[in-house]
Amino acid sequence: EDMSSGLALIKQSLARQVSRLNPTWQEAKIVSPQGLVQAAQVINIGPVAWFWQTRQQHGGLAVADDGLYKVAKTFQGETLNQLSSLYENNIGHAYFDPSLDRALKVASQEESLLTHIQKGGVWVLPILGFALLALAIAAIKVLQLWRLPRQEPMLAERIDSVTKNTGDAQSGLQQLRQNLQGAQADLVAIVADTPISQQRDERLFACLLENRYQLEKFLGAIAITAAVSPLLGLLGTVSGMIETFKLMTIFGAGDPSAVSGGISEALVTTELGLVVAIPALILHALISRHIRNHNEQLETTAVKLGQLNLGNEGLLTRFEQPLPETIFSSGKAEGEKFSDSK
Repeated sequence: EDMSSGLALIKQSLARQVSRLNPTWQEAKIVSPQGLVQAAQVINIGPVAWFWQTRQQHGGLAVADDGLYKVAKTFQGETLNQLSSLYENNIGHAYFDPSLDRALKVASQEESLLTHIQKGGVWVLPILGFALLALAIAAIKVLQLWRLPRQEPMLAERIDSVTKNTGDAQSGLQQLRQNLQGAQADLVAIVADTPISQQRDERLFACLLENRYQLEKFLGAIAITAAVSPLLGLLGTVSGMIETFKLMTIFGAGDPSAVSGGISEALVTTELGLVVAIPALILHALISRHIRNHNEQLETTAVKLGQLNLGNEGLLTRFEQPLPETIFSSGKAEGEKFSDSK
């Protein structure tokens, strides 16, 4: 209305601008992460605000919200010391979020692994159960394969060389058998005690089958885990989508927070199912390949050992003298049994 009131308004506006260029600490209310409203000293520089509590020696970044300030991030260590120096001496390095609270909001949404898994709902439990089962079986199988004795290369050829080129074949074979362990020792024992016959082949085959059964025992559970886990994840996805559609029917599609729970359940179970299935598939492939290579080497050794004549030589050593020739009379009728000689 008059010049004096206009000048007063201009001076007041200039004072506000100067105060923004030269910020000062002011008393304000802040809301802690626990929801408590507390008194603190707050300083603003543009859209960025810091708070400091002298009594608690506590401070950090704050975000203005409806006349209050919410704690966005608390400082620790050197960052906290710099904020304390800024409050006490008006000199210090002020750390802030250059994205203007966007990075702080992203950081506030970070969750622990347990919280992330809990979002998957009830279908997470069977997936984790299969994961623990497959992990336990894989650990047992790895330990079992690691404890397997090393297979001797060219075992059949070495035994054949010992029995043919050594004066005392039995002592040479016995010395060679002392260095053998595991399935190879069993195969050599069968060949040494049984002459070449169908019985020897059956015993060798039975030994190979028993060894294969012991190595492949419970291995199928890992393959089942790799196949079932994605299906359980898909089942959780369907369940989560059903829950999402129910909430959308009640609250509509305009509120994302109302349907976020069902979407989280749908996505987390699928993610967890794949996380369990992929390592289980890799473990099953690696362990199966190692077992297959081990069994193939044993089978090759068994085939070669089956051709050796160790059984007959062992039987012949039981007699000090060879059997005498059979004596018969030329007058015997054809078809009559010759007399046995002892």
